[in-house]
Amino acid sequence: MNSNPPPANETTTNTASFGATVGIQANNVHDVTIYQIPPHATAADKYRVGYRYLQDGVPNRAKDLIGTALAEGYDNPEARFHWILSMFSGRSYRDLNKAERHSLQLFASQYHDYPHDEYTSALTALTEMLRHLKSGETAPVIAEEGIPKLRPDLRALIDRHLGLVLSGATRDKLWQDTREKAQAEQYSRGRNSRLWAYFHPKPIPARAKKPHYPAVGEFDHIRAVAATVLFALAALYLGWLIVTAVSVVAMSSYVASVTAGYYGLRLAFRWRHSSRRFRQEEAAYQTGRIAPKGNGFAKSVYNSFERYFAKYRPAETEIGDWLRITEAARGRLRSEISEIYRQQETTVGRLNWLIGYLARDVNQRWQDRTLYDYQQRHYVPIRTQVGCVLLLAVMFVTAATVVVTAIFAAPAPGALAAVTALLSSRYAAFRWEHIQSEKRRYQEQCVDHQEELGRREAEYKRWRAKLDATRPSEADMETWLWCDKILFIDNALRHYRLSWSGIISHTLVQGPAGGERKRARVKGGPWRFSHYHFTLFVITEDGVREVSSKLNFLKGSFGKQDRENYRF
Repeated sequence: MNSNPPPANETTTNTASFGATVGIQANNVHDVTIYQIPPHATAADKYRVGYRYLQDGVPNRAKDLIGTALAEGYDNPEARFHWILSMFSGRSYRDLNKAERHSLQLFASQYHDYPHDEYTSALTALTEMLRHLKSGETAPVIAEEGIPKLRPDLRALIDRHLGLVLSGATRDKLWQDTREKAQAEQYSRGRNSRLWAYFHPKPIPARAKKPHYPAVGEFDHIRAVAATVLFALAALYLGWLIVTAVSVVAMSSYVASVTAGYYGLRLAFRWRHSSRRFRQEEAAYQTGRIAPKGNGFAKSVYNSFERYFAKYRPAETEIGDWLRITEAARGRLRSEISEIYRQQETTVGRLNWLIGYLARDVNQRWQDRTLYDYQQRHYVPIRTQVGCVLLLAVMFVTAATVVVTAIFAAPAPGALAAVTALLSSRYAAFRWEHIQSEKRRYQEQCVDHQEELGRREAEYKRWRAKLDATRPSEADMETWLWCDKILFIDNALRHYRLSWSGIISHTLVQGPAGGERKRARVKGGPWRFSHYHFTLFVITEDGVREVSSKLNFLKGSFGKQDRENYRF
């Protein structure tokens, strides 16, 4: 997990109001544009973004954007209603300054020219409430009698944002509806099975280890060609000496030596290449057997591999046995992942999707008996080995006959040509074998790389699609958090045997809980935490009650409560 402080342009404030957030640190930022305003945004675009902010618990931004939309001509009862909610959210009437009170009266009352709908009814009810708050001429119950008659979702919004200005009777009526709504929606829309995806780190794209380019030097081809030309000249001279000697046996041996040498060397090249590739693969499977030390990136990758391989194992195999069986394969993959993803900004959390996939893949290949298929791929058949040995034996025997005949025909030149042919052929054979083996190794590894990368990219796309489909929306996150807050407050009221109307004022301060926690947000949205710390202050005629507890947001469960009472 990253624990870097937020950027300088991110501010953290404690508004000491319902929904305040303190002590924010960044972790995961989802690339979602629901809070982004287009460069040439219309008034309707600004209203929609402002409405999302209001839904998701950021009333100050909602008030500014909806107010701008109203000023630019997006004027309708719905926009006015939500602007009033954003103005009042978490505030009492006495918290408003003179200009804000005047704006509220103006925006709430200027709706008579609009067609009648649910929002004009809501504005009518709010206008009566504001008139009472301003003058106190009518009784609160009469002033607020229109609010309980509104549509349930509008009543819930009014109770949520205007809880500090409603009268006791109205508040009690709405509180009961609010509590029942919170109980019904606390685990709605698959909370337990979806919330984890919100805090899941953004997966890092798929990679696979690229093969090394052929280890062929700049002059390797030149040397190989030069040695081959020298051998050809020496062989041709030996052939001319055989022809001049008019020996049928020697000429037949010459042809047999060239033919057996050509096909024998081809088999020898294949044999040597397969043996080298086998040793390379064996060495690769031995590189990651030793556990890394310290607490760095490699150690985190090691621990993640251990965890996922223990999780994705054959049902009938014990963890210890499975880890022992897959030690070599696990070590090789672990070394590869540590090498290709060793970057400062990479955390193992972003890699877990790949490690989990590799663990499942090893399990499947082990059951298919293809886990160590390199042993079969680079196995040299017996017929190849026998054929290579026989052909090279024929080559050496027939070449000896040719050399003896040539030396008898011309002792000094024949001996020199034979030595030259022997040395140059040996050097050329080793050079060409190295060049061809490296090129063949590179081609094989390129094919393997593309196939493996393709499988990993397919898994990456599948995992990203699953995260996108599972990740809750901001509306879901705010709804679940709101439900937890309501039920936390309700639990405190029940403990102290208080009615909602018996509360003079209250403040719920929320912030991240101490210790290990996950953090995430969408771009421009509020920070969300996997664990919160709630502190509720309730002011009554008898004094102040303080209740605090930790919330496991992933499960929707609270820990032990701490309570304090302060008498007036």
